[in-house]
Amino acid sequence: MKNQTKLWGFIGLGFWFAINTIQAALTLLSHDEAYYWMYSRYLDWGYFDHPPAIAVAIKIGYFFIQSELGVRIISVILSTLTIYLLLKICNPEKVQVKLFFLIVFSIPLVHAGGFLATPDVPFIFFTTCFFYVYKSYIEDYSWKKAILLALVMSLLLYSKYHGALVIFFTIISNINILTKKTFWVAGVLALILFLPHLIWQLNHDFPSIKYHLFERSRGVFKIDYVLEYIGGQFLILGPLSGIVLFVASLKNKDTSLFTRTLKFTLIGFFLFFLLNSFKSRVEANWTSAAFIPLIILSFYTLKENTLLRKWMINLAVPVIILIIAARVVLMLEELPLNIKAKSEFHLWDKWANQIKEKAEGAPVVFMNSYQKASKYTYYTGEFAYSLNNFMYRKNQYDIWPFEDSLQGKKVFIIPNYPTQADSFRTAIGEKYNFRFIENFRSYNKVKIKVLNEKEIVDIPEDTVTLSIELKNIGSYTADFTSNPELPSNLCVNIYHKGIYQSTQLYPLKTSVIKPNEKFEQEIKFITRKEEGDYNFRVAIFTGWLPYGLNSDLNELKVKKAL
Repeated sequence: MKNQTKLWGFIGLGFWFAINTIQAALTLLSHDEAYYWMYSRYLDWGYFDHPPAIAVAIKIGYFFIQSELGVRIISVILSTLTIYLLLKICNPEKVQVKLFFLIVFSIPLVHAGGFLATPDVPFIFFTTCFFYVYKSYIEDYSWKKAILLALVMSLLLYSKYHGALVIFFTIISNINILTKKTFWVAGVLALILFLPHLIWQLNHDFPSIKYHLFERSRGVFKIDYVLEYIGGQFLILGPLSGIVLFVASLKNKDTSLFTRTLKFTLIGFFLFFLLNSFKSRVEANWTSAAFIPLIILSFYTLKENTLLRKWMINLAVPVIILIIAARVVLMLEELPLNIKAKSEFHLWDKWANQIKEKAEGAPVVFMNSYQKASKYTYYTGEFAYSLNNFMYRKNQYDIWPFEDSLQGKKVFIIPNYPTQADSFRTAIGEKYNFRFIENFRSYNKVKIKVLNEKEIVDIPEDTVTLSIELKNIGSYTADFTSNPELPSNLCVNIYHKGIYQSTQLYPLKTSVIKPNEKFEQEIKFITRKEEGDYNFRVAIFTGWLPYGLNSDLNELKVKKAL
């Protein structure tokens, strides 16, 4: 019986590895995959959006295979190993192996993680490793297992910051673990192993923390965010069978410490991000770690509960058929039946080569699109840059020294808004305006710091005097007069609840700032007429190019004088 169980397990794993390898080889890269591939070209201890695990994974695979398969092959291997570890944890008998694979293969998120090169793949793998090690660790709390737990915890954090939630929910599910010396040693060792990334954050002024905890959260309730989150969870869980899996997980009656931890993690993740959806948009995949306890808990319930198991089988089969059909469509060069739906996976190689032809050998500058810049570079091998402005946000392109290399060069620039410039229609159906700039200048590497108190309070329509410091952190000399056709000035952009409100313009009282040099000046702006909590940025803009992202968001309270 055990040999037959292993045989069916290896058949399932072999099938999974095979279909994902084929899918990885025959499907064009998604937008974010191209961005993470760019990560791998410039390995570092951290990146603006994520820790470095996905970059290392892509670097290894692409070293051996220079294609989409090479970008994704480590993800394929990790997803297969994840299912293998889940098999070890669930330990099914022969007749239950089919149920196990039915559960796993019915979850759309599992299929996406089967071949896509995203941070969730190593994150889910190391989450599974964490539970696998933790299950053994709580049996005797030994030093050997504590060291292994420390390694896994650090790799969790190197994969995705959400790893901290896995550790947190584990602790509160087993609060007595804090009395174990081995666990404290494991925690300290994990922190030491994670220290290089923390030092990277410190050296770059904590960009990930600022973005994830403050800038991307608008603090505004929108029912659309909540409904989008709930709908997204059922979609990636399985539009039909997912409900059965969730109910089965909650009905699990086991009272062991390990099961308690699984339940805390499952419910904790869903509730944590549900609460977050009340103030900002939540990406559906952020709960990915919860799917590991969901699979384990639901499996143990379904193998004992005949009624739920029957519902699961009847609902899962059509879901799996739909998922397989969708995966086949992704591998097609073009969408069938003249479907015009925009897709991240179709025609982007043709799109890139169209732009390359239009650029006539000049570097391509996209406005506010790290994804398009990355995809262009992947499919043409040519340089591209994302010039980010006040209509968008910062990303890794604001950290890389790409802007430095473009100063004074002729560039082919694609604005992110309609202009009177020339235009062309791309293979993906989008119409792009474009311009050539003979002497390109941009100054996002000149960082502006507001020297006033962090929270500036003033009365409506009063004048606020700002003391600001401009520091050039780039490797080039910021010469604001080097292109008379595109003069540079300062501005203050005001935002309310994350929405841009207005801009006030000011002259820039210096012409040159050399690398690592600083310059201070004062500017005055008039506060908004309406009372409320606002934010503002101080920025540099050059000619017709939109306002940059030179400063962080600063707080401004406008209220009537007492």
